Amino acid sequence: MTTNDILFWVILLSVAFPVTVVALTELRARTHSESALQLIRITTNSTAPLIAAWVLVEKVFGIPRTDTISKVVQTLCYVSVLNMALLMLNTFLVTRRQREAARKQSTTQQGQTQQGPSKVLLDFFRFIVILVGTGVVLAVVWNVNLGGVITTLGVGSIIIGFALQDTLGSIVSGFVTMVRRPFVVGDKVLIGTMEGTVTEITWNSVVLRQPDRSLAILPQSDVAKRAVVNLTHLTGSEHSEVFVEFSKQHPPNNVKRVMLSALMSTPSVSHSPEPLIRVRDHTDVNIRYSVRFWTPVGVSPLETRDQFLSRLWYIAKRYDLHWELPTRKIVQTAAEHHENRILTQYRDELATVPLLFKMGGDVLEYVAKGALLHEYAAGEYIVREGEMVGSLFVIVAGEARALVSDRAGKQHHVFTLKYGEFFGESSLFSGRPSPYSVTASSDSSVVLLDKQMVNRLVESDAMLVKEIGRVISDRRERIMDVQTAR
Repeated sequence: MTTNDILFWVILLSVAFPVTVVALTELRARTHSESALQLIRITTNSTAPLIAAWVLVEKVFGIPRTDTISKVVQTLCYVSVLNMALLMLNTFLVTRRQREAARKQSTTQQGQTQQGPSKVLLDFFRFIVILVGTGVVLAVVWNVNLGGVITTLGVGSIIIGFALQDTLGSIVSGFVTMVRRPFVVGDKVLIGTMEGTVTEITWNSVVLRQPDRSLAILPQSDVAKRAVVNLTHLTGSEHSEVFVEFSKQHPPNNVKRVMLSALMSTPSVSHSPEPLIRVRDHTDVNIRYSVRFWTPVGVSPLETRDQFLSRLWYIAKRYDLHWELPTRKIVQTAAEHHENRILTQYRDELATVPLLFKMGGDVLEYVAKGALLHEYAAGEYIVREGEMVGSLFVIVAGEARALVSDRAGKQHHVFTLKYGEFFGESSLFSGRPSPYSVTASSDSSVVLLDKQMVNRLVESDAMLVKEIGRVISDRRERIMDVQTAR
């Protein structure tokens, strides 16, 4: 290399390198993208100086490319370029995935934000880029015969494959899962018979948070062999399933109607999609039912399950649904004892009701034998506005609220029903639908008196007629005030 050539490269480096650094610094000051800033920072701090050092070593000092010093500088240059390629790859994949998620969100209006691509998938592409870059450096800079290396690795990989076939199977299955993307972190899934929320996805496993809050770690190879149902993407809500048993003596369709009533009255149960109730199997004395329902995203399925099962107890008791025990003789004895206890309880409770305590023992005995005692959970509807009511309801425990809808359909609290007070009188005597709804403010017990019983009570006490008439008139005025307010 002549002196003129050396002088040319010295002048070129003296001018080009500072200009490049100044240009990159100015560009960094005007750039707001974090990814672009990182790319400029890597170029300024490593790539540009290393390229300048390469030119200086080879063109100015005349060190041949086959020399170790030159090879080291070349390797560092390739490593810096490889680092820039990895950064650009990461930026491209993340940005593309976020755009797809934003487009999907605006289309479906579900309000769910998908994160960038899976960490496993990013790691795989990084591995490919690093592998290719390493091969280029070994072949171009260090003159390594890659054919011999690949042959040696091929023989060794067969031995390693037999030794680690389960682990490698999980890794390959994990990669396939990442490519197909049947679920992402945060989705609720059903993998085989195991249900839970995906909390982590790695190369060789999937971690599920089960409904009981325990963690289940499933190998990717097992996930690949099982049926996977993404419940979040299927419904946009959380799915739960409970099993309930009732006696075979109750017709299944009647039981399903009762359970559906309990489901539809549970506030946090979604009405769309509709709950599903199916006969699961038969035992010796009972029928087991599968109850499947959905809850909105963000609502605790365990809390909803607790609300449903609690409410089902009250409704099942009102409809006299029960499950049988194998020892039927004991059950019958207990039932007879329970009937006698309830009869006494009715008589004692009715005798303390202000409107009924003046009655003689014969009338109370008659009412107690024919009355029904229903129990309601707090928040449950006892009577709905517009419903035909064929009984007079008397509160013997708890408290309830009467609600009336205005012209806009909004419900208003018009009066409170406490111990000893009754309702259902308007529908019972006029034959018209109930003008108001009644919900239990707390767990409540209500005695139901049919029309025949009420007529006998009215015939036995003229004061009762006046009291019922006064209550009907007062309540009608309150209801009219609400209905005509708007």
